Amino acid sequence: MPLDATLPELPTLNRRLAQSLQTLHTHAGAYRQGHLMAHCVHPFDEFTVHGDDEVEAKYCRAALCLLCRRLKAIEERTVLKLLLDAAQNTIKPAPLLFFQTLTLQDAPPAEVKARAALLVKAIPKLRRKLPRPVLGWARVIETNSSDFHPDLENVHTHLVMLFPSGLAEDVGAIQWDALWQNCAVELARNCDPNARMPNGS
Repeated sequence: MPLDATLPELPTLNRRLAQSLQTLHTHAGAYRQGHLMAHCVHPFDEFTVHGDDEVEAKYCRAALCLLCRRLKAIEERTVLKLLLDAAQNTIKPAPLLFFQTLTLQDAPPAEVKARAALLVKAIPKLRRKLPRPVLGWARVIETNSSDFHPDLENVHTHLVMLFPSGLAEDVGAIQWDALWQNCAVELARNCDPNARMPNGS
């Protein structure tokens, strides 16, 4: 894995999030997440931050852990790339590959899990409402710090879809914001206005 200059910041952000969750004593689930995250150790980050290459890995696997989510994202990306390459090579003519990001309203840390659950339920609704058939799809749910309020989290999903070849104009005409609003209702925020078809179909 190439060394990314932004990686050393992730352990610091994770510790801050863990401390924030541990202040929520009235919410047992959030407090436990924070406790697990506070003891999470990823050797790569420890080596980068502290210069110690003998650190033993202790993955907490907490749903809100930034370090474990990054590790999972790397694994998911590897698998997804293999599946997409296989689809592009076996489906003829090659399908149209389309990326979209669907975002929810920002939420406090204690509500992140519920927002993620909403995304899981809303995506199938959106797929059923699409005006064109979907040959295949995959989604990844992510949580970032809010751009508008330091105490809130933004929960969103990156959606990858395969459409039949030759439908670029039809797919480009889909009103994604209206469709997402219909599926996520009052918690819908927006979609990526620059959603793209990287293969140029």
